[in-house]
Amino acid sequence: MLCGIVKISAWLALQNPRAAELFITICWFLWTRRNKSRVKEAVMPLDKLSDLVQQYLQEFQQLRGKSVIKRPPKQIIWKPPDPSTLKTNFDSPIVEDLEAAARRAVTFLQELGLGSSIFEGDFETSILAIKLVFPSPLVGHLIKNIMSSASSL
Repeated sequence: MLCGIVKISAWLALQNPRAAELFITICWFLWTRRNKSRVKEAVMPLDKLSDLVQQYLQEFQQLRGKSVIKRPPKQIIWKPPDPSTLKTNFDSPIVEDLEAAARRAVTFLQELGLGSSIFEGDFETSILAIKLVFPSPLVGHLIKNIMSSASSL
């Protein structure tokens, strides 16, 4: 069914882009209504569908014309750690292994008997997860292990 909808919307986009937007929006509203109905949530009456679709598309068109203000990226200035602290970098070529790389970096410092260190890695989400102890079902156990190991340094 989805393949048919994609083909129809592609054909409509070639014929009349506004018609394609209307068709896709109607499909989205109907699909959302169906899902809400399936889980026993309140649904909009079908006789209101036309008005809601028109309001939604009108708002979309108004927002579409507005320019997005881009903020310049934060300027990060590197500074070396203080002399009594090491910098431990745990980059990993594969994103899924970055948490394991961080854990190995902590273990390596423990094996060497080294103390205070600043940890640095490439993947911002992993760094935030380690800092905040983000409860992730995929890597939560690794983060807890990293935090536990790092606290013993």
